[in-house]
Amino acid sequence: MAKSLFFRKALLRVLEIYLGHHHPLVATYLAYLGRHYNTKGNCAKAELFFVRSLQIREDVFGPEHPTVADSLNRLAGLYEEMSDFNRSEFLYKRAHKIQKEHPAEAVAC
Repeated sequence: MAKSLFFRKALLRVLEIYLGHHHPLVATYLAYLGRHYNTKGNCAKAELFFVRSLQIREDVFGPEHPTVADSLNRLAGLYEEMSDFNRSEFLYKRAHKIQKEHPAEAVAC
């Protein structure tokens, strides 16, 4: 498993070098790494990746884009697992508002 994680982090570095640190594909891959750490029970690392992914998506697409709603849902779910219900509820509500305004464009990344 450690070897697999090494290659995943190496791929992230390659994406950042060739596409730039604020590219949507980098954000998608950061979310993927966040999910990896979340499933391994490392909430602190997962949070770092989810937050960075969210920041990139907000910068690239704007704060009301459906892709941002996906990032908000993932981060809210992590906070819910961490029993941080205030932050979780705030992010879920924000995501719901975006998804309500853009129902046909809801995404799962």
